[in-house]
Amino acid sequence: MSHVNQQPKPHQSLPREMSRKFADEAAKESGKKAVDYIADNGDQLASAAQSEAGDIQSAYEEKKQQAQAALDAEKQRAQDELNEAKEGFMSFFKCCS
Repeated sequence: MSHVNQQPKPHQSLPREMSRKFADEAAKESGKKAVDYIADNGDQLASAAQSEAGDIQSAYEEKKQQAQAALDAEKQRAQDELNEAKEGFMSFFKCCS
């Protein structure tokens, strides 16, 4: 008495079958429209993608330069602090010698 092997009742399978057929046809039509759209607009899509990639690359380079400038400024600040500390340390010994 397993429920796994039972066939669905005819009034239940017809709506499912119609839904499946409708979904299959909709998928085929959607796929065809997508292929047609790409065939008709492929050059424009590629050009737009290249332009967007260029914009992204430019933004990346700008951010990279900003980050490098911030890093260089922080490095210089740390070097200046180190130099001041060295000078203070050396002046301490100069006054005491």
